[in-house]
Amino acid sequence: HGSLFTPDVMLSCTGDFTGGRFSTTTARRGEAPVDTEHDFERGDMLVFPAHKPHSVSRVTSGCRAVFVVEFWRGPACTCNQRCMGRCAAG
Repeated sequence: HGSLFTPDVMLSCTGDFTGGRFSTTTARRGEAPVDTEHDFERGDMLVFPAHKPHSVSRVTSGCRAVFVVEFWRGPACTCNQRCMGRCAAG
């Protein structure tokens, strides 16, 4: 049970803001973690496993808008937060 994968869709034009770079971190046993920045233009969708470490750098000017969805496996929940199944349905 839990979060499976996350698709993000960039809604802003990249010229509308500075900063806000999306990156993922890959850590292999015995090696230093490697951060990889991903190009993310208006209309692009990035889909990644929800458990993969990821981050967005600080937006230093303008407005960055992204549509984010998280797909979960497990019982339905009616909370408007990450309840992890603690809320009763209905």
